[in-house]
Amino acid sequence: DITKWSTPQPYTPGQGFLKAAGTIIRDQDGNGEEVLLQGINLGGLLLIEKWMTGIGAGDTPTIEDDFTIREVLTERFGEDGSDQLLTTFQEAYSDSIDFINLKDMRINFVRLPIFFRILQDDEGNWITNELGEIDFSRIDRIVNFCADRGIYVMLDLHGAPGGQSPEAHTGQENLNRLFEDSPEGQTYRDRTVEIWEAIATHYKDNAAVCGYD
Repeated sequence: DITKWSTPQPYTPGQGFLKAAGTIIRDQDGNGEEVLLQGINLGGLLLIEKWMTGIGAGDTPTIEDDFTIREVLTERFGEDGSDQLLTTFQEAYSDSIDFINLKDMRINFVRLPIFFRILQDDEGNWITNELGEIDFSRIDRIVNFCADRGIYVMLDLHGAPGGQSPEAHTGQENLNRLFEDSPEGQTYRDRTVEIWEAIATHYKDNAAVCGYD
């Protein structure tokens, strides 16, 4: 479906950020050409969903969500072993060749669902790198793969602290406490704001990140 009105217009370094003008999206900070976003959802990578990946379906009882997968892996292999397995899974699930294929398919947009556990532990402590900084490497990897190939990325906090619905695809089934009218609910909301502020600060100068969901 490539026509005059639907041809994707990839990101080019130096063109500036996308900006909405009514229902039209333009590059060059809103002063350039119209950009028509055509793309995919990269689900199952940074938030494992059983229906999408099959992971957890072979256990008895079945493992329904990312949170429980992490608990089970830690019980079986320890914290370091669990982290190594998840890293290996993520690197195999999506690699640079996949984004070359997306570019060849004329894709110019990827929505990246993220579980808060990529950046914080369940107690709200930041996951840090060897420099003591917040470890954005797993998200950076995908953003860089996309940016190098003219693909925009929308970062989607699909699993916020406390869970924004009772569904497994928010990271932990039957939690749903993010909007709860309670001190715990407020704590989860404060942590969610904290995470969004850290993400926005980290990517504020990266024009390949076209938005936040």
